[in-house]
Amino acid sequence: MWEARRNIREARRDMCEQTLSNPMPFTEGIAKVKNPCRGICSTSTVGSIWCVGCGRYYKDVINWNTYDESQKILAMKKATEHLEKKRLGEVTDNQDYL
Repeated sequence: MWEARRNIREARRDMCEQTLSNPMPFTEGIAKVKNPCRGICSTSTVGSIWCVGCGRYYKDVINWNTYDESQKILAMKKATEHLEKKRLGEVTDNQDYL
């Protein structure tokens, strides 16, 4: 049991070291990020800062096609965090907290 815990600690340490040397270590060899648009965007119709369909920040929706893969991953991370905060009732789609 102690051996397994030590192995986990070592793996975590190695992962942290890799992350410091490469900020996006898990993106190598991964398929490109697809556009998450669901076709029900409301940023232009009701003035939301966050898209009701995919959860992306309005600037990320506008600039998506110009983003490289790391920017798309960060945009999706922001969207995921926003949707979780929204689910918990901490924010609404009209709040610009970035």
